[in-house]
Amino acid sequence: MRWPGLVQAVFAALDPEGFFRWRAREGDPFRVRLPSVGEFLVTGSPEGARELFTADPAIFETMPANPVEGLLGPGSLLLKYGAVHARERKLLSPAFHGERLRAYEEVIADATARR
Repeated sequence: MRWPGLVQAVFAALDPEGFFRWRAREGDPFRVRLPSVGEFLVTGSPEGARELFTADPAIFETMPANPVEGLLGPGSLLLKYGAVHARERKLLSPAFHGERLRAYEEVIADATARR
């Protein structure tokens, strides 16, 4: 079911975790439409991340009014597109492959347990 952007924005603000769990049940990755922000894709699964990170960068573009730029900084890979995004993603990708990612397993598990 498609809900108006304002309803999604209110739900996301009141219960972010519940909002994302609800939307992920409809499929992952999923689109979110928020007023004054626009539409963007969100994932919460390894498969969804794989799908997004292996997609052709030319099909994506940054949001004109990005609400997370203040949080991530203007240099964030999430805010880049096109050739710049592809080049920087290629530079970062070795840190997210197989054995290297398994090296983070304990650190991630510890951080999750503390949270």
